[in-house]
Amino acid sequence: MSSREVARLPRQWQRANDALRADLEARGWYDPTAAARRRPIYLTAVLLAMFGTIALVLVAVAHAGRSGIIVALLALGALVPFILATMIPTTTIAGDEVATPWRGYHDGLKRVRGHDLDRALPYAVALSMTRALDGELREASA
Repeated sequence: MSSREVARLPRQWQRANDALRADLEARGWYDPTAAARRRPIYLTAVLLAMFGTIALVLVAVAHAGRSGIIVALLALGALVPFILATMIPTTTIAGDEVATPWRGYHDGLKRVRGHDLDRALPYAVALSMTRALDGELREASA
């Protein structure tokens, strides 16, 4: 991408996102089927939540206090599919291997103070981690 194209990214983010996704898929790092695999799990969670809401209304109308335990279990049951769906990764195994050092660097930026700004700043910007360098940036500005 040229510097002009980078400057226009905020206005054309979807196009840049599509290009990035296509590149990651071509490299075998991104799983294009992840969203489709999550969909039935999310649908199950929504249905359980709807049934839970209906059951809650019925329990409230009938003043059946003990049935509230069943409703609570149904509500908790609706959370499980949501949690399971978030556990389906969007990256492939190869993508995880490539991303692991970057995830480690990301975590390191959060924890370590006294960064080498010349070296860390471009990566912090790329990882949306500039807040991790706030102290060093203020010190360097002073």
